[in-house]
Amino acid sequence: MVVMRMIFALLVMSMGFVGCIPKGDPFEVYNDFKEEASEVAIESCLKENPHVTKDDCSLKNCFSSPITLLALHDLLLTADKALTSAGISYWVDSGTTIGAERFNAHLPWDDDVDLGVFAKDMTEDRLKDLTSFLGKEGFEFKPLVGSTVMQDIVGYQGLYQISYQKNRFTRLVMSYAPSINPYDLENLWIEFEARKSLLPHVDIFIYHEVSPGNFTYKARIFAEGQLKGRVIKGSDLKGSRTISILGKDFPIVENFSEYGKAAYGTDDLLHNFVISREHSRGCKTLKLKDIREHKQLLEHMIRYLSFVYESKTALDMGIRFDANAIRKRFGL
Repeated sequence: MVVMRMIFALLVMSMGFVGCIPKGDPFEVYNDFKEEASEVAIESCLKENPHVTKDDCSLKNCFSSPITLLALHDLLLTADKALTSAGISYWVDSGTTIGAERFNAHLPWDDDVDLGVFAKDMTEDRLKDLTSFLGKEGFEFKPLVGSTVMQDIVGYQGLYQISYQKNRFTRLVMSYAPSINPYDLENLWIEFEARKSLLPHVDIFIYHEVSPGNFTYKARIFAEGQLKGRVIKGSDLKGSRTISILGKDFPIVENFSEYGKAAYGTDDLLHNFVISREHSRGCKTLKLKDIREHKQLLEHMIRYLSFVYESKTALDMGIRFDANAIRKRFGL
């Protein structure tokens, strides 16, 4: 049965499901950040990552575009409103939790928002309310794979996504690039839609109880691939803890230390950096065991986030980013 399921999954991929996992940042052309990582930063990166090049350690191909990072916060704010309106308790999960803990922002190389909810809270009525609310806000809400049969084949049970519809997409782009040619804007939307409109987007991961008090992803592909069969206590996932992300408080993983051990296999998720963009070309995976040993590279990341989050568009969105607080956190 497992072999047959794998064969079916491969067939689905070959027929176009990989289109759901786009490659490349659609907004890269609008990135005007010109600052270069220092030679010291690059050399320190190379010492821990001898398999990559200087260009890889410069992070040029890893940073998400400003529009993408601003879109992530637009998506997070909207998802928070939608889930709260539908009466669904959630927490920021995965990369969004890591970005919040490290930068009180999104990871500079991230291109989606990750949220977690318990399966018991995702009732049919609440799913309908979410669909309606988000539709009115200019977003689409749906499972990653449409039918439950296909979800079972590819292992994506319990993964819902929020993505942009055209009018909201247009507003997003024009807020950052108001002088964009209408023809270029239309082509950007066509390209974005052809990639299944999934980057940037929100992933809502459903967690289900597999033994008393213990949870894992309902999506088999993540339960087996990321958690590798490990489970997380429900009390470590959802409690009363919140964290400020760009000036607004959001519910976050209750026990970040235990979550790091279960979800990422590290007991120091705050300092143990893995830089990777699985959805985009060009960014080689970089592993930095303790970012405090790479102060110049970390400073380069903070300066990029400052460039994005202190822009006029960010300020108009009500975003507040405190670069000095992040420097203090890491001893810069």
